[in-house]
Amino acid sequence: DNGETGSTATNYEPCDTYSVKVTDANGCMETITGEVPELVVEIETTPTCEGESTGTATLTAQGCAAPYTINWGTRTDEVDETTETSNTGLQGGTYTVTITDAEGRTREVEYTIGEIIIDVEVTSTPESCGTTDKGTATVNIDGGNAPYSILWSTNETTVTITDLDAGEYSVTVTDDNGCEKVETVTV
Repeated sequence: DNGETGSTATNYEPCDTYSVKVTDANGCMETITGEVPELVVEIETTPTCEGESTGTATLTAQGCAAPYTINWGTRTDEVDETTETSNTGLQGGTYTVTITDAEGRTREVEYTIGEIIIDVEVTSTPESCGTTDKGTATVNIDGGNAPYSILWSTNETTVTITDLDAGEYSVTVTDDNGCEKVETVTV
């Protein structure tokens, strides 16, 4: 008894047994005893690189009746309150996992795997005819997570490469998550 009155009570711990005294309009009182069940689910996700299947979801469950059956949709795991379970190899998108405790309480939880997108634009200036001026190529990066590593097909690692002969050049940009984007440019 926590002394609360009214139709809603708060501040109860899951899985404990509580008694509620109910009085009707005639003054008749009845005590009802029950349990406040709750299945608490936490999911942490890691994103995937654009077009890949490298995302993960890690789940922990707590509640009244361990062990828990975790249905990821592609496989089922059984865990207790001290164990995590993970679903790996996920593409970007929204998924649903179903958790069932030992007493049959079920909870569905949606989770989203983000997709890391790196936008790379490469511009160039051509070498000038009849002069000794060579061409250049510059990479502009948007998205992903800095810092970025840059590797040109010339093995240079700067944003702009210079002294280029006419031809095709490629650049690989890798963000801090290990996601890569490759683009080419003609000088």
